Amino acid sequence: MGVGERSSTINCVAAGCFNPGVYGAQGTPSAGSIPGSRQDAPTWIDSSGNLWLLGGMGYDAGGTFGNLNDLWEFNPTTKLWTWMGGSRCRAAHSPVSTARWVPLRRKHAGRPQQRRQLD
Repeated sequence: MGVGERSSTINCVAAGCFNPGVYGAQGTPSAGSIPGSRQDAPTWIDSSGNLWLLGGMGYDAGGTFGNLNDLWEFNPTTKLWTWMGGSRCRAAHSPVSTARWVPLRRKHAGRPQQRRQLD
């Protein structure tokens, strides 16, 4: 796929998948942390081979469906997810900020169907 192209996604919501997100301590890899079921979430692989997942439409920590603005990193070596930022709740207005990103001054809601970019 080229830069900015969307990949095929499995529509878990339409397929009847229901898995709320399990958020551990922000920035800490954990066997118990896992993003909730979602669709239309942009993903990318960084230069270290880690998978990143941002927002989309899906289930938050409380099992409520809606726009998500959470940011997750999956390390294929350790097979652990890390919640990197954003909100545990759908449609919350909180910035997603990591050491790799410039901190945001404005608060942003979830945004499904975004484009991917290269690291």
